[in-house]
Amino acid sequence: MTEYNSSDLLKFYKELQKDREKSLKDIWIKLPSLYRWDWYVLDTLVLIYFHQRIGKVVTKEELTKYLKFYKPWINDVQQARHLAQQKWWYIISWQRWDIECKEKWVKPWEYMLVSIELPYPWFILNRRTNLSDMDFNEIKKVYNYRCATCWSKEWEENFMYRWTITKLEKWHIDPLLDLTPNNTIPQCDKCNKAYRGYFRFDKRGRVEAITDPSIILKSDENIQKDVFLILKKKFM
Repeated sequence: MTEYNSSDLLKFYKELQKDREKSLKDIWIKLPSLYRWDWYVLDTLVLIYFHQRIGKVVTKEELTKYLKFYKPWINDVQQARHLAQQKWWYIISWQRWDIECKEKWVKPWEYMLVSIELPYPWFILNRRTNLSDMDFNEIKKVYNYRCATCWSKEWEENFMYRWTITKLEKWHIDPLLDLTPNNTIPQCDKCNKAYRGYFRFDKRGRVEAITDPSIILKSDENIQKDVFLILKKKFM
């Protein structure tokens, strides 16, 4: 397990900061601070770990062990996914079915920081969060503080994952649009993790369309062929 002391982390953070200033400063990629209220920032710890292993495969297990040294309560690490999809960092993941995974030998539950010079190419441009916590609380109230998708109630046992407490998160009805009061439903962290940015939902939390076509690649090969034939008939 890799562990860095405070001086190492500060040194590696400055190296990351320097590389980001050279390459990504003008592409709206924000580098979080190293500390917040005397605690290490989780996203920053992950970025430092990846930056020290740029171009190399990092397993979810080793990343979790590393983070547990600084934050022992960590169990399910999602930062690598969020840093790419929400914050532009070029970290690929098999779970998102990033096309580079095959050529770079990135397998399930593995990640790789591909480049510090380029942003994540599948980041959804112009998607911004224009939703305050007060707005979100009003939305949760409309849904009786329940997940719109599985209907688990906030701070109570999750219907689908027994023995876990439901935590509600802001989620897009349409991931291709800004996160605004009219484009937001409350989803529990479990549904959020499962559906990610693959689908568009209706106001009742039901899937009504695909927003990320890469989800097709996770289907059985016969389904992929059927989709191909349907689209071929439509467009040719």
